[in-house]
Amino acid sequence: MEKIHRSLLEENLVLFEGACGTGKTLSALVPSLHVGKQLGKTVFIATNVHQQMLQFIDEARQIKRTHDIKVLVFKGKMGMCPLKQGYDECEAKRDNTYDLMEIEKEINLKKQESKAAWDEYKSSGEAAHASLRDAVDEEREKLEEKASSLRKRSCDPLYEVLRAEDEKFQKWLFQDVRDPEEVNDYAAENGMCGYELLKRELKNADLVIANFHHILNDMIFSTMLRWMDKEPEDLIAIFDEAHNIENAARSHSSITLTEHAIESALAELNANEKSDLFTSMPVEDVEAVLSILLEVVRDTYDNRFKFGERQRVGRNWYDIRISDPYERNDVVYARFMRRMKETGYGEEKQVQELLGIAAEVGGLLDNAYHEQYKQGQTPILKRSHLKPTAEFFSQYLKLCNNENYYPVLNVRRDQGGEIYGRLELFTCIPKNVTGPLLDSIYSAILMSATLRPFV
Repeated sequence: MEKIHRSLLEENLVLFEGACGTGKTLSALVPSLHVGKQLGKTVFIATNVHQQMLQFIDEARQIKRTHDIKVLVFKGKMGMCPLKQGYDECEAKRDNTYDLMEIEKEINLKKQESKAAWDEYKSSGEAAHASLRDAVDEEREKLEEKASSLRKRSCDPLYEVLRAEDEKFQKWLFQDVRDPEEVNDYAAENGMCGYELLKRELKNADLVIANFHHILNDMIFSTMLRWMDKEPEDLIAIFDEAHNIENAARSHSSITLTEHAIESALAELNANEKSDLFTSMPVEDVEAVLSILLEVVRDTYDNRFKFGERQRVGRNWYDIRISDPYERNDVVYARFMRRMKETGYGEEKQVQELLGIAAEVGGLLDNAYHEQYKQGQTPILKRSHLKPTAEFFSQYLKLCNNENYYPVLNVRRDQGGEIYGRLELFTCIPKNVTGPLLDSIYSAILMSATLRPFV
């Protein structure tokens, strides 16, 4: 513990190996919390094993008995949302809920204005005050109609969180070390959202226990830091089961695109070609890019199946090599560019320009879909397939022959038994993910029973 404590004060990276049951968890936690308290840092524990998260909760409870620390165990939205809705649907409902709260404030102000005008009328008898009250009441009624409409499209559990006093939940949460199930039970009893409750308290925690993806996924980590009101250098990170970081980093840096997604992007083009959003986009050219990509993906896996290989494809993804691990020379890239030139298009630069336009228009479509859902014009929040498809393939063209990345074509069977493909591009160098992260935070402990599994 003393060595770890000293290393943390010196902002060093700590590699810590110890067999199971030797007290690694406590040995990492105690000095981290002490340094965190000294320097005003938050300790962030990341693990990808559920059983280990329970172990951290148990150890934190033991420390809590003798030390006043505030511990928050964070779980993803999908596991805590009482409405079981996706991120985008939740975002739209959240926007409506905040709008509803603002309108209700305006309604209360109108009520006060109406009462003041009526009191003035009663004391003075001047008709102008009565007219003012009538005008204010008319405005209030319009706001109430708008609020009534918004209420149907808002999130009731979030609404209750926003109305509640912070202190009550905060006091309950930090009295002990609460696991996510306990928080969900508390939230359900009070008609609230446990996820939103935890988000509000992240900034008050001394110790946060979460999953690998909360820190390895750059977008999620940035969001967590915003909720915590912290910068990366404000964190001391503890990575449990650190031998899994390599695979976890690869999985969080991998990007994929299925042929079904390409089909959906093409369908979206056809469905919206007369939309005002598409007036500035060369629809036929973008359609040609995506159609050729779809043909290349299908032709590639059809042509690369060996004898009997097609029959072995099941419901799990089956990898087909499309790039030499040493020379690269991605087959999909080569075939795509050859067919683009045969069709009359120029170099990769022209393709990238078309993909950039498609991604931009897809973003505008996303905004339009979001607004339609928010206004109650559609019961389901649609998402643009054009934007992610264009963004993926733009990245793919840039990186598929880069030695730090490796392209793969996966295939599997759908529910109807038909084979379909998926392009995947993942980083070969986990350091591309972990390097910037470890450089940005104050310090870190990487611990495992098998840091050197082959020694």
